[in-house]
Amino acid sequence: MLLHRTISVAIGLTLLASACGAPRDPDLEKRAFKAVAQLEAEKAATPAPNPNVTAPPAQEAVLQTYSNDERRRILNGVPGTGNRLWAELRTQVGTIKCALDDVEAPQTVVNFVGLATGQLEWRKGASAPAERRPFYDGLTFHRVVEDFVIQTGNPGHEPGGGPGWTIPRETRGSAAFEKPGALAMIDSHTNTHGSQFFITTKPAPDLKAKYAAFGQCQEIDLVRQISNGAQVPRPDGKPSSVPRDPVKIFSVKITRGD
Repeated sequence: MLLHRTISVAIGLTLLASACGAPRDPDLEKRAFKAVAQLEAEKAATPAPNPNVTAPPAQEAVLQTYSNDERRRILNGVPGTGNRLWAELRTQVGTIKCALDDVEAPQTVVNFVGLATGQLEWRKGASAPAERRPFYDGLTFHRVVEDFVIQTGNPGHEPGGGPGWTIPRETRGSAAFEKPGALAMIDSHTNTHGSQFFITTKPAPDLKAKYAAFGQCQEIDLVRQISNGAQVPRPDGKPSSVPRDPVKIFSVKITRGD
């Protein structure tokens, strides 16, 4: 799930949906993706060049919080020593390393770590069987906004794709948005975080009160390279956020270090 879309457009020439897109802000929309509100209509295009682009959740997911015991259990399963948690996103174009902030965003980080390491049981969709394996391995950055953000985390390629639950929104780690590489959850409104996240290519302070940042990523040039990849043209000629060749995530490795 992503941002809260305020309209749903239906036209004779059906377009490809891009509804679980990058974080939306009035000022940023004017500059980066002013046509976001129309992207929901794009799903109906034939053929659909990128089934990963999804719409808002069709039904409300269960809100989940992690107890201290659950947090300890999940984080104790992370190898290595040191005071800092690290996530290495190994992609087909290189590795993006991110420092996770489990002080400012404890629920978000433990949820991410539990999914990435396969410690949590999740489902690709409401009717799909439960799985317990590394969640992000094999997914793609299914939505990109040039020189702004890259987004991933939808396993089932269906509206509101996520793990089968949501977690509370934590916005205390807002300092991450003051520089490039903020690692943050997308949502449609309060308490709708699940598995989808984005990484910014530049400072985005306008987002700090609205989206939960839970880490800071390095390799900004690589993040920018992904965001600036070729995109599937929209029939109406407006900016697209659907990558022509979505970059694949081979694995997400979680470790401890300094």
